[in-house]
Amino acid sequence: MQPTPPSWSEIPLDLAGLVLGRLPTHADRVCFAAACRRWRAAARETPLPQPLPLLALPDGTMYSPPLPKPFHLPAAAGYVAACGNWLLFSGADSGCFLRNPMSNATVPLPALHRFRERYKGSNDGWSVVFNNTPKSLAVARLLLCLPHLVAAYTMLQGQAPIQRITVCQPGACSWWSVCMHDLPILAGMAFCNGTLFAVERRKGGLYAIDIGVDRSTGDPWVSRLREVIDDVPRGGLTSTVPSHGLIIELLFCLEESHGALLMVRRFMHYQWTQRGKLAASGWNEFEVFEADLQGSCWTKVATIGDDQVLFLSGDHCSSLCVSHLGIPGDRIVFFENDNEGRQYVDDSTSSCSVYDMRDGKISAFFPMALHRKRGTEWAAWLFPEKPSEVIITTST
Repeated sequence: MQPTPPSWSEIPLDLAGLVLGRLPTHADRVCFAAACRRWRAAARETPLPQPLPLLALPDGTMYSPPLPKPFHLPAAAGYVAACGNWLLFSGADSGCFLRNPMSNATVPLPALHRFRERYKGSNDGWSVVFNNTPKSLAVARLLLCLPHLVAAYTMLQGQAPIQRITVCQPGACSWWSVCMHDLPILAGMAFCNGTLFAVERRKGGLYAIDIGVDRSTGDPWVSRLREVIDDVPRGGLTSTVPSHGLIIELLFCLEESHGALLMVRRFMHYQWTQRGKLAASGWNEFEVFEADLQGSCWTKVATIGDDQVLFLSGDHCSSLCVSHLGIPGDRIVFFENDNEGRQYVDDSTSSCSVYDMRDGKISAFFPMALHRKRGTEWAAWLFPEKPSEVIITTST
C-alpha cells in the first residue's frame, strides 16, 4: 500500500510565504489566505512586497489588475475621495470617516460643514471664526498621515465657491481651514521628506504648506503657504501632434518617490464630434519633472526608473516599485479620458492605458471600459498603506 501523499495544506510556512510573495495581485493573495488555516497563517506572518493596486469605482465595483473580471465590494460604494488604501465617506449631517474597504477598519473625522477658519486680519495677525453653516466643504484632494494628521484641499460650496486647505486630527470635532485670498488654484498635494507640498494647476508652481499646532487644543492648522518654485518650464512636444482638434494640458503632483518630489505633465489630444463635444483621440504625451528645492526650479527627467510605475487618477499620482512583480517599469498608467469634467468634453466613457517613458508608446493596461456620470470620479487607485511623517511645529 502506497503512503498517502502529503496535502498542499501541510507545506512549510516559509515555503507558503515564498509562493504568496510571487502573487502580484491583491485578489490572488486573498484567495491564497482563504484556502486553509495554515496558508492563512502564512499570509499573516510573511512580510510581503506591495501588490499591484486595486481600482475602486464609486459604485463599489473593484478591479484587481491584471485580472479583467471585476468584483463588488459594498464597503467601497459611495466614497467621495481616496488616499493610499483609504476611502473617504461623508454623511449630510453626520461626521465623515475613512474606511479601508478590505479590512473594514475606520477612522472618524469631523463633518465637512464643521470647520474653524483662520484668516489674515488688518493688523497682519490671525483671526479665528467658527463656522457651522449648512454650506459644506467638498473634498477635491485628500492626504492621510496617520495617526495624527489628515489634510484636504477643499471647495467651500456656495454662490461663489472658495477653495481651502483644511487639516484635522482623526477623531476631532472640527476641521481647521485656512482662508488666504491670494491662494492659487491647486492641482494636487503630496508629502515629501516630512513636508506637505501643493502644485499650482495653471503654471506648475510649487508651494510648501507649513503645519502648526494650536497650543490650547493640540489641533493642527495651516500656518503658512510658501512658494518654493515659480513655475514649470515651457517646452515643445517631442512627438507629432495631430493636425486637427485641441491639446489639453494637465498637471499631477506625486508623493515622495525615492526621496524626490516629482510632477507629471500630460498633454491630451481631443477631436470635435458631430455633437459639438470633444472626444479623446488616443494621442497622449507625458513629461516628468523633479523638484530642485535648493535651486527653486523643476528639472525635467527622462526616466522614472526601470523599477517604478506611476498610477494617475484625477490630479493624484502614486508610485509603485514593480521589480518583484515581473512587469516592466518606467511606465505611467492613466485613464484615457481624465479631464476633470470639462463641460465641452464628452467624458462618459474611458479606458485604462499605460505610457512607456522609453519610447512614448501607449498600450492597454488591462481590458476594461469605465463609465461614469458627470461630476463623479472615474475611479481611485488603492494601495497598501504607506507610512508618512509630517513635521509639525508649535505655533507662536
